[in-house]
Amino acid sequence: MPSLIHATKDGHPDVRLTAVDALSFARNEAAAQAAADALSDRERQVRAVAAETIGKIGQVSVRTALTVALNDSYWQVRQKALQSLGKLRFRGAVAAIIPFLDDELPSLRKDAAAALGEIADPSARDVLVARARDDDPDVRKTVSWALQQIAAR
Repeated sequence: MPSLIHATKDGHPDVRLTAVDALSFARNEAAAQAAADALSDRERQVRAVAAETIGKIGQVSVRTALTVALNDSYWQVRQKALQSLGKLRFRGAVAAIIPFLDDELPSLRKDAAAALGEIADPSARDVLVARARDDDPDVRKTVSWALQQIAAR
């Protein structure tokens, strides 16, 4: 695995992308840290795959790096970070996720609602209720599901 981690710093973006994606099979602390480091790669596709990989690895030690990725200029990185934060059920990210319920992109609103549902923190209930009449039907459906998850826990 050291050579795979080394490949995440390769000069060619395709090599870095493939290496970061392959880290998801390692599921250990070193792989998680290498994926977190890749969140600052100069190539947006590498950053997006890194955010997704962190969710797959499941190491909670690097989940804070995902909250930083929520500020990325590339919307797909933000989307993957939202999805991974939900998978990791990181309650510490609830405040950072809530603003995405008002994002102009319906897919980000939907993923924010889904992440809040997976986290199921009761503090998100009122903001989700306020979004129950979103213009997008997928967002409304996901908000409803998220509220059910909060009520169930």
